[in-house]
Amino acid sequence: MWRTIGKTAIGFLTFLNLGVVFVFLLSCLSSRIDPGHFWVSGFLPLLMPYLAVAVVFFMLFWMFLRPKRALFSLVGLLFGAPSLMQVIPPRASKEFAMEKEAGSVRVMTWNLRHFAPFKIKYFDSEKDKQQDAIRREIDRFKPDVICFQEFVNLPLSDGTDVVSKIMDEQGYKDAYFAGDGRNLRNLKTGMVIFSRYPIVQAGIIDYPENLEKTGEESLMADIRVGSDTVRFYSIHLQSFGFLPRDYWTFRRIRNRSDSGLASARSLMGKMKQTFQFHSQEARHMASVFDKGPRHKVVCGDLNDVPASYAYRVIRADRRDAHLEKGAGFGKTYTSPSSRTMGKLPSLRIDYIFTDPAFEILQSTRGPSMLSDHQAVVADIRLPQMR
Repeated sequence: MWRTIGKTAIGFLTFLNLGVVFVFLLSCLSSRIDPGHFWVSGFLPLLMPYLAVAVVFFMLFWMFLRPKRALFSLVGLLFGAPSLMQVIPPRASKEFAMEKEAGSVRVMTWNLRHFAPFKIKYFDSEKDKQQDAIRREIDRFKPDVICFQEFVNLPLSDGTDVVSKIMDEQGYKDAYFAGDGRNLRNLKTGMVIFSRYPIVQAGIIDYPENLEKTGEESLMADIRVGSDTVRFYSIHLQSFGFLPRDYWTFRRIRNRSDSGLASARSLMGKMKQTFQFHSQEARHMASVFDKGPRHKVVCGDLNDVPASYAYRVIRADRRDAHLEKGAGFGKTYTSPSSRTMGKLPSLRIDYIFTDPAFEILQSTRGPSMLSDHQAVVADIRLPQMR
């Protein structure tokens, strides 16, 4: 009897192992599957690093029990390695040098969450500690070009506004702010690009009618750097827009405190629609990137991870600053509403991409807890900038 039970258990574990390897490989291929056609593919990139851990676990398990069966996992890992290296670059971390190299340009991108402190639901215009902390980070890194998402250009007590104060205090030559929306306190919100170099021209990137108001309107700015004109893009794809009640729904489903069918259907519908928006937005932005000067830098919040379809379409053949010089997962988002989501190490959704002509010298992340996003900072250089 025990032999029969053992054979059944081994057979079940083998079947489970093959299933995990299959789903893992499917997640590695998901960046090539348009969620607009098959929306389930939008979920798989979120699971990929954790599926990889399960595959490694099975490989180690079989090595001690049935070594030949470890080949299932080993082959899966070998095929999935290129996709995994887009999630976790295989290098040790290196200290970020605050002093720039000669001829380099320091770029920062940061979603500020409308200046609302971490775990605080809304921005309180009566308190300016958050703005002061953010300005201190700008002063610490001293970026030459900044792309802020979810920025609020509110009036200050000294009669100025946030854009003017940053320009005056930090010595920025130009700025372009596009206040395309208003938050609950009727303050102008949107994106802004600051530059220590002259901005030759700047503007808002129009979306097709079917994509209007799915996210913040993206910006472009042609910036004169030495003898070159570099086009900087600041983009922000559609947010999932989870509310606290949605995270409570996740918790109820996890704890099985109710059937969760109606709640799960609602959540899946919200995620499905967002993945489909990402697909359309990414393809539209890719067509926009084909125009303009030959040198381009794309910054922003994609609200999607490196194994996703949106990431692949927007990155194309560009260099990803974190993959070039970063280490580890490079997490840039921490959920203030969900303890479980807040602990996930793999949510890298903010990026700096450059054309292949650029050299990425170094890359790092800013502090946590000033927003639900961390800043991404990179030093870049064109060969002629030396």
